[in-house]
Amino acid sequence: MTSDHRDEKTCNSKQRRDSSRYSVLCFEQVERLYNFMEQEIAIHGLGGCPPVRLTLKDWVQRVRTRLEADGVPVRDVRLNGGGASYIIGMDPYHTYNDLDLLFGVDLSSRDTVDIIRRAVLECLHLFLISQNEQHGDADEKTEETSSETEQDAQAKRPLPQQLQMVEAYVSKQARIEHADRWFLLSLGSQDGLTVELKFVDHMRRQFEFTVDSFQIILDSLITFYKVQPSSSSISERFYPTVVAEAASGCFEEAFGHLRRREICTRCPEQIRGGGLLKYCKLLVDGYLPAQGLDVPHLEKYMCSRFFIDFPDARQQRVKIQSYLAAHFPPADAQLRTLYLQILADVVCNSTVCLMQQERRSALYLISELLSQTYFEAEAAAAAAAAAAATSTGVALEPFNSADWVIDQVFYGTQLFPSVSCLGSIAGTVYTTTSAGCSTTTPPLVTACQLTASE
Repeated sequence: MTSDHRDEKTCNSKQRRDSSRYSVLCFEQVERLYNFMEQEIAIHGLGGCPPVRLTLKDWVQRVRTRLEADGVPVRDVRLNGGGASYIIGMDPYHTYNDLDLLFGVDLSSRDTVDIIRRAVLECLHLFLISQNEQHGDADEKTEETSSETEQDAQAKRPLPQQLQMVEAYVSKQARIEHADRWFLLSLGSQDGLTVELKFVDHMRRQFEFTVDSFQIILDSLITFYKVQPSSSSISERFYPTVVAEAASGCFEEAFGHLRRREICTRCPEQIRGGGLLKYCKLLVDGYLPAQGLDVPHLEKYMCSRFFIDFPDARQQRVKIQSYLAAHFPPADAQLRTLYLQILADVVCNSTVCLMQQERRSALYLISELLSQTYFEAEAAAAAAAAAAATSTGVALEPFNSADWVIDQVFYGTQLFPSVSCLGSIAGTVYTTTSAGCSTTTPPLVTACQLTASE
């Protein structure tokens, strides 16, 4: 076989692999995506900031337009993670904890990250301004009609102090510039829905497990929004062609794992944290390892990478607590408890890279978090019971001694049963003599009858 034939065969096999990564969504999936993009979401800030309400449809279009206006070309926009799995799997009971949006950009220049960050904050500021105007700022707007164009220009480019106020909605940001090159900006607090914007130049590993490796390319849908009338909607005869990709390599395989609720991945040592926390979350959600998967081997590699990335107890605590806050509501103590129990079992049975002392420290940390979850649940239950008793009108009035007087006083212990246990009666006095320990009972007031004053 000549070298030309070998090159042609290699090229054809690569094309087959690339084509197996993609799939065209059916109408039901496109319709679900269309409604998903039209739903209103709320981005909560820190420090009592009002939530910013918007739709993904408006958000994606505004961010992309602002980036391109600032000289940052966008290759494509994709919906990633749990939101994409929710659309493709068509499972009505599938829940997602955050919304992941991927923007393909060129980050070769160090100034590009600052431009992107400012553009996102400016877009968020514009949504906040339009929201305030809808809630009763019309009076101020009518008084300043003469300077309307100036106000519009200022709205497009807010002042630095205005952007500092919007930064309260940024919960996390990260910048990677070594083997990979991408920038993460996370919006929203852990108490609500989190919108993660990831601006990717190149990334070697874009998934943890096959069930969350789907990426829906939104470019055709964005174009469809621009050409269609705002009042019309899609139908079986008129809807855009939307393509999805499985970053794991094979769309059909990943889709089968999603429908059968199976856990499968490869090379977990390449994932930051090893995918350990996500693996335990899938087990809590009812997923099972795929047939033929070497579970002990997989868990050992996941635990090894997790403790390499988070070597000390403080980092482990912060990581586990942040994952619990992001994926389990505080009121659902039962799921949190189950998750921590599964995590403890995996760490106990699969940790081979730690010394005994480090292993015991990790298990003690998980048991401490279990105890904390239990006590928080008990406190919440007690508070709920007290609130329920107050709402039903069952409450005890405080005792007021001013309305009571002493009527009769009895001395001695002849009116009470004898108690043989030392120290059981509050009036007993202990004295120590040379012969040993003896007790005497002084003539204290032991009982009184109180009657309400007339």
